[in-house]
Amino acid sequence: MQSRLRSLASTVLCLTMFGCGGDAFGFGNDRDRAVAVAESWVREHPAGWTVALRATDAVYRPFWTPSCTDAASNGYVSLRMADGPTEVELAFRCPLSPNATLEELSQQFRFAIPASLPTGLRSPRWSFRAALVDGAVYEDVQFSKDATGALRITVVARLAGIYARHAEQACDDEAADLEREIINARPLGDTECRIVRRHRVPVRLELSMPSNLAALR
Repeated sequence: MQSRLRSLASTVLCLTMFGCGGDAFGFGNDRDRAVAVAESWVREHPAGWTVALRATDAVYRPFWTPSCTDAASNGYVSLRMADGPTEVELAFRCPLSPNATLEELSQQFRFAIPASLPTGLRSPRWSFRAALVDGAVYEDVQFSKDATGALRITVVARLAGIYARHAEQACDDEAADLEREIINARPLGDTECRIVRRHRVPVRLELSMPSNLAALR
């Protein structure tokens, strides 16, 4: 019993530090370890989850969205910020200039689409992802600047849950299909190649990026 308790304590410590090697867990197989990681994360976020994203590069305009002054404009323009593998698309109504104020950004804002949010969860041979209830967020978005002049955007989304897929075993369900099942609250159980934990709580995205909006030209 004491050995078991020591192993559980080691698990909690590893999760707190966001990064556990396989030897840190003293019990179970790879799947047991991944289940422990997922369940601990849910317990540690009973009422909500905050994700801070820091982009060192200025936002950019994807090739498929023309600027507001372009004759091909459909009346909207999108910008993207990136922090590693995580991207957030920000869509605005036109007109919107590179010199837009915080008030103008707020007035012209249309929606935000977060993709590949980092969960910070690690377990050998398992890959964790977060699933949001809605692909796009239309409300609960605020624009501001910090003391350094960096642009700060706060987006409040809704988490549907987290899931993990085994990196080596073949799974029948594709990641996109699995996310839809989680969002639609379909009955899903764990298998040898997937772990699912539904957890509907608010997600607060705190975005920070250079205030350079030259991409709107």
